[in-house]
Amino acid sequence: MSAKSVRFWGLLLVVLAMGMTLLVEVRETASASALSVGSRGLFTARRYLEDRGLEVTLLDRPLDQAKPSEVLVLAFPWQRGASGSEQAGIQQHLLRGGTILLAYSGDAESWTERDAMSWLGLSWSELRKDPPLGFFAWRAYANEEWSLTPAEGLDAPPLRISALSRAPQAPVEAQVLYEGPNGEPLVFVVSSLNGRVVVVPSEVFGNARLLEPGNADLLESLIGSLDPAWSFDEYHHGLSAPLSVEQTQPRFAFDLFLLHLGILYVLLVFWLARSFGPVWPETVVVSGSTRTFLLGLGSLHDRLGHHGEAAELMVRRARELQPRMNLAGAGSAKTGAELTELGVRVARGQAE
Repeated sequence: MSAKSVRFWGLLLVVLAMGMTLLVEVRETASASALSVGSRGLFTARRYLEDRGLEVTLLDRPLDQAKPSEVLVLAFPWQRGASGSEQAGIQQHLLRGGTILLAYSGDAESWTERDAMSWLGLSWSELRKDPPLGFFAWRAYANEEWSLTPAEGLDAPPLRISALSRAPQAPVEAQVLYEGPNGEPLVFVVSSLNGRVVVVPSEVFGNARLLEPGNADLLESLIGSLDPAWSFDEYHHGLSAPLSVEQTQPRFAFDLFLLHLGILYVLLVFWLARSFGPVWPETVVVSGSTRTFLLGLGSLHDRLGHHGEAAELMVRRARELQPRMNLAGAGSAKTGAELTELGVRVARGQAE
């Protein structure tokens, strides 16, 4: 393959990758937040409520510590999980006769949304099958939109939203306001404890959908039928109140504890890195080589002090081979050096 064709196919691959990147749907961060200006954010809805003269507050604490207004807006998906104690906060709000505006996303992967629904006694119903594997079929599946028709007896324009994969199942006693393409209730009101829960898709009040006639009419209808004091749960979208002095003290103590653990870890690594004494000599490995075998055998005799016996045996064997060899004064050795010197004399005598 020539360099020109390689450049051509490389450029084509880059263009295709860029096109696929632009076509792939990207999820927004904190999409259902009242502070988000994204397509699914509720910033426009919040500003509309404020311009209509309603008292709007943003909650920056967990639901068991916050003091919500009469209307509590829980918009999904959440970016922060909820603890089990927050379920008591939701129930206390309903026991006081408050209203919860539950704006669900229908995301099958949102476990926080599933837990909140179970706290309110709602179950899920699947509305569509799994997405297809083909690219164009998947794009058509992802871009599908629904028109929610008002229930019988409700004079209002339809709502416009993206197709949902699942939705909360309306109880038998629920008041259905809008239905999906197959007649499934997607917007309804249900009584809970001493209060009520208004269930609606969160995209209905999103920034990109609020200008739809039916979506704006539904928000205006809720303004007229609900209490004029609304609270948006922003704690689970990442908004947190600054810590008080009492809250910072335990954290400071915990930081000191982590600092102590870090110092102990560094000291432990330092002491383990140091040597514990002189390095032990490695034991000579005796293998099948003759040289290695003789070295090992010589080392063994050297440790056992067999120098004298070895010297006498060396002289005797040399005289047996060459009786006329001059080895006067040879035949004794006390150290390895003396034995080596004797060996040198025997070798020279044999050479002569």
